[in-house]
Amino acid sequence: MQQLVDEPALHVSHHQYQGLKRLDQGRRRRLPTETITVDAPAEEHDAILLDRVAAWAAAGSVSFLRASKPAWRLEVIRYAAGPLAPDEADAVADSELVLAFLALDRAGSLDRSRRELLLRAMRRVSDGLALTRRERLKLHEAGYIWAVEAGRWDGAGIAALERRSSALRDGMAALLASPCDPASERRWKLVSRPGGSSEAAIEQARKAIGHHANRLGVFAEAEAILHYFLFRFDTDRESE
Repeated sequence: MQQLVDEPALHVSHHQYQGLKRLDQGRRRRLPTETITVDAPAEEHDAILLDRVAAWAAAGSVSFLRASKPAWRLEVIRYAAGPLAPDEADAVADSELVLAFLALDRAGSLDRSRRELLLRAMRRVSDGLALTRRERLKLHEAGYIWAVEAGRWDGAGIAALERRSSALRDGMAALLASPCDPASERRWKLVSRPGGSSEAAIEQARKAIGHHANRLGVFAEAEAILHYFLFRFDTDRESE
């Protein structure tokens, strides 16, 4: 792909700001951080990420997210050298993992679909945060119930999902019990339960899962379906 700034179909904007970075000694200093917005259709995102953003990530700390409103775009952050805040370090690690998945997908070497990777990531996140079964059920119910309340899924749709969930149950059990690749295992080991309330842990899980889904390009209803599958999976296990 040509340089993004030379591609007439894309609009790239740059912005630098001074981000506060905390040092080990408790002092603070300001380091420049560059944000880059690339306006491009969703179907072009993977190529842009692999042909341009991956090179930035190889040279330094980078994170990205996809956005659809008001128009599809990529939002990339290039961090200056220096210590990162915990949420920044997590975003960089997650972005690095997804870029590796995208490269494997392009090469035809990705051994799982993106939805399967996300489903397993959902369980790794809840495990890393030591969510109780009640907390997992609350997380996954919130992850799909919006589609029901918004009228996206009616009774027939739920019934179809229920049949699909039942048919996939054994396969899901095997997938969730199988080890991830080494890079994924390293990434999910970075997830740990915060201090505070149960709601804080659930919110951290929701955010981690949502951002991972976004970076993978698994959006909205596709993510909600996986939440429904895990909600039913954990509900069935509780009744056994």
